[in-house]
Amino acid sequence: MKKILKKKTKFNYIQSCGTYNTEILVSVGTNYKELLACAKRLKLAKKNIKALEDDKEEILPLMERVACFMNLPTGSILWIKEYEDEWTFYEYLIHEIFHAVYLMLGQDQRMMKEDEAMAYQLEFLFREIRRKLQNHFK
Repeated sequence: MKKILKKKTKFNYIQSCGTYNTEILVSVGTNYKELLACAKRLKLAKKNIKALEDDKEEILPLMERVACFMNLPTGSILWIKEYEDEWTFYEYLIHEIFHAVYLMLGQDQRMMKEDEAMAYQLEFLFREIRRKLQNHFK
C-alpha cells in the first residue's frame, strides 16, 4: 500500500544576509499567531518580538496580501502567504526582497548610492531564499 504524503504548506527559517549582520525571518504559510510563535521559537531579538506584538494591528492588514516585508528594530520578516513554483510567485518574492535590500543597505548602512552592492545583495538573497523554498517544497 502506498503511503500518502501530506503536502508541505509551512516553512520558517532565519536567512543570513552574508557579509551584513542583519537576519531575515522568512515565513511561508503562517498566520499572525503562528508567525509570533515562530519568532519566539527561532529566538529573534526581544526588541523584534516586542515590535511584532506592539504592531499587531498594523501587521494584520499586510498579511492579507500575497507577500509582505516587515522591518523590525534589529532585523526583518519576509512573510509569504503560500509558496508556488511559478514566475508570478518569484516576481512577488524579488519585489519584497528589494524592500529588504533597500532598507538594509540603503538606509541602515547608508549605501544608497552603491547600486552595485545593492544589486549583488539582491541577487544573493533571491538565490538563497528561492533555493531554500524550492528544496523545502519539492
